[in-house]
Amino acid sequence: MTLTLENAFEWKVSTRNYTMEQSEQIWQTAMGNLYLTVNHHYSTTLDGEILFKKSPAGMSIASITGTPQTIIGTPPGQIDNLWLAIVLQGDTSLHINNKNVQFDNNCILYGSCNASHHIILNMTSQFRLLTIGMPVNIFYKRLINPHSVPPGVLNTANGIGHILHSMLASVDRKLLQLNSRDFHAIDISLIEFFLSSLAENVNLKNFTNHAETQLFQRICDSIEAQITNADLNLHTVSCINQVSTRYIQKLFTSAGMKFNQYIRERRIELCKRDLANPHYANLSISEICYKWGFSDLAYFSRVFSQHVGISPRAYREMLKKNINTHISHV
Repeated sequence: MTLTLENAFEWKVSTRNYTMEQSEQIWQTAMGNLYLTVNHHYSTTLDGEILFKKSPAGMSIASITGTPQTIIGTPPGQIDNLWLAIVLQGDTSLHINNKNVQFDNNCILYGSCNASHHIILNMTSQFRLLTIGMPVNIFYKRLINPHSVPPGVLNTANGIGHILHSMLASVDRKLLQLNSRDFHAIDISLIEFFLSSLAENVNLKNFTNHAETQLFQRICDSIEAQITNADLNLHTVSCINQVSTRYIQKLFTSAGMKFNQYIRERRIELCKRDLANPHYANLSISEICYKWGFSDLAYFSRVFSQHVGISPRAYREMLKKNINTHISHV
């Protein structure tokens, strides 16, 4: 028996819909679509359910429940994705690269799709697990080298990590009711909270030390806060962060880009987001263009087409069709 899930934007699989003989194969196929493998389960009867949804930005969200089992992360390696996971119910032990790592229901597990890392979640009781795959392009160039992110655990005792964990738990509770329109706000929030949490824990970019990583993140955050200002420039960002213009240019060179290029392309990404958002269907292309700091519509259309490959109008029409047609159910 075959189960076709690839490229589906929404699906649900329950082993209860199949015979006992079929359940093992169905479960392995469904978990494989999440880059997970079950190599052992402890119950005489395998029982599991997965609810999967993909956001318009490409985030893959899966709520998994099941009987006790050992789950192994099997990322493909060639995909530039980051992922995170939380255990909402059940007892678990975590092993990363054959080392036992402290992990409980208040922690967030994260990593990149790097096949060199070996991750095992041993679920020793009935469990509920939420996993999220995040394509690197949704972070734009605030995240330079995804494969440099090793798997690890975020402390959620307080601060940003605590808020992120609470948000993920809420997404799990309401996942069934969420539609494509709802996911725009969720995508934005998850990106910001996840980036902030990671910046406090790992050296994400091609910099010499952790201090430079945090400074680059702070500069990017200040650009985000001023991105709608058409007069935003290097001097403005330098004053906000109390760092010389020369040093800011050096950081962006280390990150593999130029300062003005970053702002221009970041504005294009934000315009793409609004053009794809059905809540903003009443906004004209020029309104979206000016909203994000472009002061010339003709210039915006030209650089958008160069960056994206099609015009803003064609991009909006393409995404409108995708929202209506790229949803299938299993």
